Amino acid sequence: MGFKDQIAADMAVFFNADEFADWHDIDGKRLLCVVDDQVIRERDGGQRSQIDGLYLDEIILFVKQTDLQKVPVRGQRLKLDGKLYFVSKVSGTDMLEIVLATNNDRS
Repeated sequence: MGFKDQIAADMAVFFNADEFADWHDIDGKRLLCVVDDQVIRERDGGQRSQIDGLYLDEIILFVKQTDLQKVPVRGQRLKLDGKLYFVSKVSGTDMLEIVLATNNDRS
């Protein structure tokens, strides 16, 4: 099995509804993806982000690039399961890692 075959096999497991992924509504389109809020908390050392007095809730959305019509860009609005977020970072090629943020009025 070559490298590309191994990547495809890994993605088939990661984006499997019986394993890691779940169905979510992204901008009105039902897609199989992984939503994670623990990774972002670990990266931030358990601290919530604060910008100009607003606390941000951040999550990471993992989705196959081929499932999206266009790759999101920083600052773009994205609605996930009916909640409005702003894209703060996008990385990856075949599998996109999209960091989403929304303001949180809890202090």
